[in-house]
Amino acid sequence: MSRVIAIDLGSTKIVGIAGEKIDDNLYRVIAYGEAPSEGIEHGYVVAPGKVAAVVETILKKIKAEQGIADVKDVFVNIMGKSVKYQKYTTSIMHENSSELISVNEIGKLEKDAYNMHMQAGEEVRHVVPQDYIIDDESNIDDPIGRLGHKISGNFLVIVGDMESAKRIKMCTNKLSLNLSVRKFIFEPVAIARAVLSEEEKKVGVALIDIGGGTTKLLVYKNGVLQHVTVYGLGGDSVTKDIAKVFGLLPERAEEIKLKCSCMPKNIPDNKEVKIKGINGREDYYIPLLKVSEVIRARINEIMDTILQDVKLKSLSAGLVLTGGASQMIDLCEFMREKTGLYIKTGKSECISDDSPAKDEISHRKYATATGLLIYGTDYLEYLEENEEEESAVDNHDNDSGDHKDIKVPWWKEILKIIKNFFTQQQEVE
Repeated sequence: MSRVIAIDLGSTKIVGIAGEKIDDNLYRVIAYGEAPSEGIEHGYVVAPGKVAAVVETILKKIKAEQGIADVKDVFVNIMGKSVKYQKYTTSIMHENSSELISVNEIGKLEKDAYNMHMQAGEEVRHVVPQDYIIDDESNIDDPIGRLGHKISGNFLVIVGDMESAKRIKMCTNKLSLNLSVRKFIFEPVAIARAVLSEEEKKVGVALIDIGGGTTKLLVYKNGVLQHVTVYGLGGDSVTKDIAKVFGLLPERAEEIKLKCSCMPKNIPDNKEVKIKGINGREDYYIPLLKVSEVIRARINEIMDTILQDVKLKSLSAGLVLTGGASQMIDLCEFMREKTGLYIKTGKSECISDDSPAKDEISHRKYATATGLLIYGTDYLEYLEENEEEESAVDNHDNDSGDHKDIKVPWWKEILKIIKNFFTQQQEVE
């Protein structure tokens, strides 16, 4: 069993998890550590040296655990300043209409999606097949083995800025430990892997991850990712609002945020919270109702922005909430009133019972780290089964690693078809 280390570079905290896969959809966490984040703002690395110092401290703690010292394979999340998606359709002519459509031809369509024209400073992070069209027949999930003249593929192409990957690479290059960063994993997809079931993805579900510096939205329907957006507002925005309105230190504002409901109607009019005076000044009190109104205003703004971008009414499985800021009291109630949908908090159900602090690791605030662990172990298991393809895949540094979520069952064969494409990808310097 291959063991890996997952590193979640968050705006509020940095988390490291080491573990292994022990069965189908079952993973054991062996060691973990976390520390307050430094050098990251809104999901973007602004001070690589500070980030590297925090990561090194966490990794030293993890590698001190029994069975981890020799682990070298590391998987890191990647976000960036701007992430967007584009719908992309490409077509080829079937060379011989009397022969069945082959894996080779479908591989050419996906390769073309990876090669789509980008603006300066942008790169393709991830390509998700949506469906295929053969002649006049549309909405085809698996075109392999069919007959036709013209084959078209509809893809969701996730695009990010190249500078983000370069800065993360700078952080990992500064580490003194003997480690190898095998993949940068597109963070929202890793989160979804940790907390969403295949059934939820099929009937329709939205994942809203409210982190410290950003809020991520993913929408799945018919088993595939159909929408992804990253917003530059998160839990830190709420904290700053409280600190500004009531003249508090950020640390105290954060404490109050997590203890106060975001539903003003649930707070008695006369309930107050005590604020310790600074440098000998007298203590004073602020009304929790006013704090709740400040929290609600910012959360309402975030949700209004989301609802302007995408219609969520048709999602049978409703919304799943993750991220550290999703711990705000009564947030599920607020979301339910705001959207009219079923709301639940995400939890990783695939962490083994013998993992240390299983309940804590399975918590939604660790969804990114556990998702990275899952992808990392699955990825190495795949390489062990297909050793001849390892070098081909490794050179595609910015691939999301989402081979387990690709809808078509012939992904492994497609990987061989586009081997030359992967080996030609420019490595992040």
